[in-house]
Amino acid sequence: MKTITTIITALILLTSCNDLNQNRSDKKIKLDSTETKTDSKPEKEKTKVPETVYFDYSNSTFTSDYTDSTTHIFSNSETKDNFKIYVPKGLVTETTSFLLITNSFGDTIHLETFPTSELIYGYKLEEIKSDSEVIKHIKDRISSNLDKSSFIDIRTTDLSLITDSEPDDFEDHETFLYCKQNDVPIYVLRLGNENSTFYGYSNSERKAVPIIYCC
Repeated sequence: MKTITTIITALILLTSCNDLNQNRSDKKIKLDSTETKTDSKPEKEKTKVPETVYFDYSNSTFTSDYTDSTTHIFSNSETKDNFKIYVPKGLVTETTSFLLITNSFGDTIHLETFPTSELIYGYKLEEIKSDSEVIKHIKDRISSNLDKSSFIDIRTTDLSLITDSEPDDFEDHETFLYCKQNDVPIYVLRLGNENSTFYGYSNSERKAVPIIYCC
C-alpha cells in the first residue's frame, strides 16, 4: 500500500511540475511575441520643415544718390508729364525717398515721400543673398514703377480692380470718370509687398489724387 501511495504522490508532483513549466512556457511565448511586435515597428522619423530665411538688409546702403525717371501722358492727352523717383545716399533703413510728378510747365502735380525700405518687395528677400543684391533689387523695383505697365488705360484694361469695382469702392470716383472721359491713363505706385495706390489727375484740384487702393 505504501508503494502505491508513493507512486501516486510522485505522479501528482510530476503533473504539477509539467503544468508549471507549461505556464512558464506560455508566458515566455507571449512575452517573446510582444517584444517581437514592438521591435517590428520602426520609429517614426520626424520631418523637419525648413525655416524660411529672409536676408537682413539693415546694412544695405546706397553709396550715392540715385534717380530714375520717365515721361508719360497723365494730366492731359496732349503733353507728357515727368515722373521721377529719387533715393538718397545712405542706409536704406534710415533714408526717405520720394516720387515727384511734374507737368510740362514744371509745376508739381504730385509729391510723395516714403521710407526707402518700402521699395523692397519683402518676399524677394528669400532669394537675395547680399547687400549688393538688395540695392539692385530696389533699382529694379524703381524701374518697374516707371515702366509702361504702371500706366493703365482705363478704357481697355482688364484689371478686375478697375473693371469690377463699384463707385463706392473708389477713393475718388469723380476723378476716375474724368480720366476715363478725357482719355488719360491712371498711374499705379507699388510699394512694400502688396501696397498699391492708383492715381488719377484731378482737373478740379490740378494735381494727382488717389482714386483707389489695393493690398
